[in-house]
Amino acid sequence: MKPEHPEQSISAPGKVEPGKIQPEKLEPEKLEPEKTADGSYTFFSSQFNEAFHSRQGARLEAEQKFVGPAQLAKLAAGTTVCLIDVCYGLGYNTAAALDT
Repeated sequence: MKPEHPEQSISAPGKVEPGKIQPEKLEPEKLEPEKTADGSYTFFSSQFNEAFHSRQGARLEAEQKFVGPAQLAKLAAGTTVCLIDVCYGLGYNTAAALDT
């Protein structure tokens, strides 16, 4: 199947082909560690002017937005709970879940 607009197809990174959109070159971002109000740490992105977690606390955020809504304490009462962590963050959700 041919692209509808071949002039707008994307070429492979590092390969320049006339008439094709070149993917944006990505540079590694410098992230600054920042202590939050509950004593836990998050990272701050100057590129996006945003922290990974609430400034009130990364740990508090994990408890309020993950452990509480998932009702992990209720689920864990008297049974085994399996939790999969895809390692896509700083690990606060997993740490809070294990402490529940």
